[in-house]
Amino acid sequence: MSSSSSLGSENIIDLHGKNLQKIEKISTKQRPSILDLSCNTIEKIENLNNLNTIKELKLYGNKILVVENLDKLRQLQYLKLQHNQLKSFGSGLNCLNLHTLRVDYNNLLEIKSSQLAGCPNLRSLNVSCNNLEILSFLKVLPDLEELAASSNHISNLSDLSTCQCLRELDISDNRLTDISGIGELTTLQTLNLSGNNLGDIKSAGKHPNLTDLQIQGNKLTETEHVCTQFPNLEVLNISFNLLDSWKEVINLQNLASLTELTVKCNSFVHQYKYYHADVVKEIPSLQWLDGINVKQNKKALNNSNIRQASAYAGAVGNDLNKELESLDLSPEIINDITERFVKIRSSISKL
Repeated sequence: MSSSSSLGSENIIDLHGKNLQKIEKISTKQRPSILDLSCNTIEKIENLNNLNTIKELKLYGNKILVVENLDKLRQLQYLKLQHNQLKSFGSGLNCLNLHTLRVDYNNLLEIKSSQLAGCPNLRSLNVSCNNLEILSFLKVLPDLEELAASSNHISNLSDLSTCQCLRELDISDNRLTDISGIGELTTLQTLNLSGNNLGDIKSAGKHPNLTDLQIQGNKLTETEHVCTQFPNLEVLNISFNLLDSWKEVINLQNLASLTELTVKCNSFVHQYKYYHADVVKEIPSLQWLDGINVKQNKKALNNSNIRQASAYAGAVGNDLNKELESLDLSPEIINDITERFVKIRSSISKL
């Protein structure tokens, strides 16, 4: 039994969580534009061919194995199939007006180009949390604007080169060691590369429109090129990397629009415990630092200046030792410089 309602000009048939095991034929008298069959135990998509007024179809949270029997839904714009047991797109989707497709949290091993070629107007696609290794199907989706492909087994981004309209890309928690595939995607505004195996981001190219970069949980050791590659960043997360020097934070001071920065859980943090106030001084545009509202905690940060001076001296000392070791100086000169600095650091720590 269906439950019908109206939202503005939209007619809705709500069968969410009704313990349905299969899709029975639904009357077209109401001319529904939204059909919600989510959170049931449906295994097969069927008996929907007569619903040619449907614009949004919710089938998430079922046990569906194959994407099929949707070709007659000519008005379909939003299709939600996340949290099923999908293994295949069958013969493919042919939904000319489809704008948004979600098939995340399924068991897909592969999506062929031919299976999405019938959806040329697709703008938003979520294939996260599957078992995909390649994204070759993207070559038939040149107008795609949003792509979420996190938590797969992707190691190469070369297939992205055809998606010249992408504004949002989430490729987190994959197997990336190189990101040269995004070099031509100059329309990107939001980029999530977290949880990969990236040692640097030089191959990403320049992205003047990017405002949000998430690259936490990688193997970055320097930030030297961030300002030139992403000059208009407003949000940057570089936590949980291998940054071992305070200067890697100083490198970010030319990001004039940066308002939110996360740097916690890098090596330098352990050496320079009270770094927050100095980061705010170096990057005055910041409003949030490591999840802390900078403006609201300004007084507390200012009161810890003496502790920060001591910690800062320690961090700089470690950096200085590394620099001295890289210079061609005699051991006597290095020892003399080191001893002088130790005395200065000791004096500061007694303040």
